[in-house]
Amino acid sequence: MRTKKYRWALFYIMPLLFIFTSCIEDVTESTKEPIRYTANDIKSYSDLFNLFWTIMNQKYNYFNEQSGMDWEAVYQEYAPKFEQLKAFNRDQIYSKAEISEDCNKAIEYFTEIVDPIIDRHFYVKISLPVSQSYTRSVYFYGGMKNKKTIYTYPFVAKYEYMKAKINIETAVLGRQDDVLGGFLSDNPDIYYFSFKSFMLSKDYMLSFKKEYLAIDNKSPYYLSEEEIRDTIETIQIQDLAVKNILIEKSIEYVKKFNSFMESEAAQSAINRIAEFNQSENIDNRFIEALSTAKIKAPNMNKELVQLSILKEFRSNPNYTKWFIQRSTEHLQLACEYPVFLSDIDKAITNQHKIDFYKNFLVPLKEGKIKKIILDFRGNGGGMVLDARTFTDRFITKNAIFGYQRFKEDNNPFSYTPWVPCMTKTTDIGIRKEIPIVVLIDKNSASMSEISTLMLKSQGKHVTVVGHYSSGATAGLGDSDQFNGGLRGQVGGYLEFYMPLLAMQDATQTVIEGIGIKPDILMDALTEAEVDEMSDSPDTHIDYTVEQAVNLLKNN
Repeated sequence: MRTKKYRWALFYIMPLLFIFTSCIEDVTESTKEPIRYTANDIKSYSDLFNLFWTIMNQKYNYFNEQSGMDWEAVYQEYAPKFEQLKAFNRDQIYSKAEISEDCNKAIEYFTEIVDPIIDRHFYVKISLPVSQSYTRSVYFYGGMKNKKTIYTYPFVAKYEYMKAKINIETAVLGRQDDVLGGFLSDNPDIYYFSFKSFMLSKDYMLSFKKEYLAIDNKSPYYLSEEEIRDTIETIQIQDLAVKNILIEKSIEYVKKFNSFMESEAAQSAINRIAEFNQSENIDNRFIEALSTAKIKAPNMNKELVQLSILKEFRSNPNYTKWFIQRSTEHLQLACEYPVFLSDIDKAITNQHKIDFYKNFLVPLKEGKIKKIILDFRGNGGGMVLDARTFTDRFITKNAIFGYQRFKEDNNPFSYTPWVPCMTKTTDIGIRKEIPIVVLIDKNSASMSEISTLMLKSQGKHVTVVGHYSSGATAGLGDSDQFNGGLRGQVGGYLEFYMPLLAMQDATQTVIEGIGIKPDILMDALTEAEVDEMSDSPDTHIDYTVEQAVNLLKNN
């Protein structure tokens, strides 16, 4: 299908927006969705390149910002080169050396094509034949030809180094050495917090429902005494004495659980959970109430085993099967009993979560943390949800921290307008500004960078110190809901990891592939400094942390 390719020019004359278009050239554009391609569509290196080029042409979001890259010119230059590679199908007429030679040339060509890509989330994994029997999977990504070493502290070494410098008695220590927080021993008014990835919502946050153990007698799964007496499985039992024992024991079983759910122990735990949902405060009353409820709660499996070994139940398998199913439905679906037990168990058996709240989130919310270092060095990102559950805690005003846009259609230069990204104050946020120093380095990527942009938008009380960040700000998401981007296999030989939206900072500058420039740019680390942190932590000086401390001491 032949279509027109357009460049879009936007001119603002307030309050009107004028959009002008100019036709550049005809291009051939496939309307076939990527997921519909199969290995049968790729029979040669030429087919492989054409599919790769087409997917990029339709889905990649930064062509407008790719300085010096003309995607049409890429096609004109490399299509003939891939056509000359003949050994893709590994026919017997090609030797192992010929197959390997074509494979190496394909790797060379794809490297040259992909290396200039600025999107630092992007990669494509391509399976290439290396012999008659084997294929080789190669990852291609932007900047892959850059062999310059930028030294950064390994997170593990930094963790151990800083652990020795905080007050351990009130510290947050990660379950797997992935989170570290506490007041500095030498500067007890300064709090230090570092974590390996933005997975706090999943690994450290407690999540409770608004309601527990509300026995819903209107539910179709509610099991009443009448149903136990009148069900067909009961009626069919001929022995009256056995029938009465089964009814008695079954009602007794259900009452045992219903009584607990209405008991003081259960209701006290539920009340403490309700208070936590409002305050996030974890105190001794909270721990004691949940622990008591766990101890007193009847165990479903244990109670059912005790019932099933009774001779009356063993001799009536149809009734036993019915009762086990219905009582389980009653507890699981009408009362959500297992959910209650699971949630309180997650809260009281994970000390790292309790410490995270008691020694960090609660003091922060109560204003006891008055100066803080947020160390995002070595943090490669993670869950977007953490922007809401973690970063928002430091937001004190609504502000623009960046801009985003999507593809409008499969045209490589067809984009939505840039849309502002806003911080918003929330109930979990601190009540007033406090001095904040954010530390970043080349391994601070994705959510580390988004959080840094969010914090920078808050004002002069936030200072960024360190080195340029990764420059991986493009957003991932569901490509079924938005144009652009692709994550998954195409045609059996290609696997894309391509973000679907582009990002600018608050000054409307694209920093993808460049990174965030710190307010205070530190000297580059040397290999010797990195080794010294691991080998001689007692004498090593982390000058980035030292700079942060000096800034906060003067605030």
